[in-house]
Amino acid sequence: MHDSVSKYIVDAICQLTNNAPMDYLINKYVWGKITNYEGIVEDNLFATCKDNIFYQNVLLKLALHKRFKEEIPKFLKDQSNNLINISKWIVKGWGGIKGIKDENLEKLVKQVCSEQVDYNFDNISSWSKIRAFKNIGEDVIYDSRVIYTINWLLLKSGMEAKFFVQPESRNSNLTKFPVTALINMKFCEDNSFLDKNNCYVEYRKLVQSINEQLWHEDDVLDLSHLKDYNSAFNDDDKIRYRDYPFFTEMILFSLAPNEIVEDIKKSVKIRIKT
Repeated sequence: MHDSVSKYIVDAICQLTNNAPMDYLINKYVWGKITNYEGIVEDNLFATCKDNIFYQNVLLKLALHKRFKEEIPKFLKDQSNNLINISKWIVKGWGGIKGIKDENLEKLVKQVCSEQVDYNFDNISSWSKIRAFKNIGEDVIYDSRVIYTINWLLLKSGMEAKFFVQPESRNSNLTKFPVTALINMKFCEDNSFLDKNNCYVEYRKLVQSINEQLWHEDDVLDLSHLKDYNSAFNDDDKIRYRDYPFFTEMILFSLAPNEIVEDIKKSVKIRIKT
């Protein structure tokens, strides 16, 4: 499934971003302002990119990945609170998921850091965030907006493929035009979606496949103009897009509330018989 589906999604991304996916990300990626990160990353991490949320998030991912590598041995040895505090900030502070209880979050951190493979759908938006920072070159965040984009493109493609279960969204545009409802109306089948506990594995494979096809071998993001970003966590000022599937995740995330919603409005006509 992944090769044909990923090729279709790559073509759609290129069309929706006017064949300039990285320019789109740099200029249009939107996420909340990164705040209250004292003790999480260096104070001057964002000194040279205060006005660009995209660069801030790239630096954040690189910096926190380094901290995970440093803190995991300490955590596994004596249950150091540093990693718990970092993970709480990722999920609650940066990720905006306020409702998860601290004790449940601590269990998730232990599972992820001890390499326990548990892809239970419960709290997937939380534990996938932790995994994505820990395994930056492999894992990605299972986010409602990303799933929204993927499911719409799968539905529009007409391909025979199961859809991903979408976590509840807080975005008003996504709730006004729910793709899950469109899928249910078209297929009226209980088996149109993947089993919840298989969703993450299949999702990760798909995003990795898209990432491989979307970027060329020599496509790099130049960070040399951000000299105050503490290059200690990255020996090279240039990083390859292909090495980090979070770039594709960020594009799919950014497209959802605007370009994808507009595409739905233009593509879907509903007629109700009376």
